Amino acid sequence: MLTTIEKLQTMGTGVNVFSTKELARFLGGNKTQRYNKFINPAIDNGELIRIKRGIYMISPKYAPVKLNEYSIAHELVSESYVSFETALSYHQWIPEKVTVIASAITGRKSFSYKTPLGLFEYQKISVDPAKFFTGVFREELDGKTFWIAKPLRALADLIFEREWQWVGIDFLTDGLRIDDDELETLESIDFENIIEVYRTPKFYRAKRVNTFLYQLREVLGK
Repeated sequence: MLTTIEKLQTMGTGVNVFSTKELARFLGGNKTQRYNKFINPAIDNGELIRIKRGIYMISPKYAPVKLNEYSIAHELVSESYVSFETALSYHQWIPEKVTVIASAITGRKSFSYKTPLGLFEYQKISVDPAKFFTGVFREELDGKTFWIAKPLRALADLIFEREWQWVGIDFLTDGLRIDDDELETLESIDFENIIEVYRTPKFYRAKRVNTFLYQLREVLGK
């Protein structure tokens, strides 16, 4: 008889995170059979990891493809993208390697998942849902895809989340240690696109983001 991991691997999904509904589809049988024959033994053997009620992840040791934290973040919450310091570090805009995988979400409260791969945080940002993925692109790493914010979008999300006010460019170059050359790569269209995302008058924090971006744009002469 095939083990839980073998059954999941034979499906060829390349997915590492499963809901109980997906496990039901892949493993078959009734609920009692699935838990007694597959799910519970797999958890006991360390093949399957329970992230939260109804959400399970294949252990990195048994994953069909190499796991990376960014794709796991997307698999845990599909309507999200990697942002904040995590994205800035990925793009090498800040020198620190972050230990928390932080993603942006909208339309629900912030929350987090603690997993064997690390802590995954999902921070709510208040923007027009139709513009949620503006300044975000699809990336591939280790054969797995995920969505991640471009640098200026990641910075804007971080300003929103931390409620930062503009105090001068030194805050970015000395405080966050963003290199001047990286800031110079920004174009006028980058600012226009992200400012439009945060053009949400009813949210004061969104207005603060745009004030920050306008000031940065003026200093950079963009």
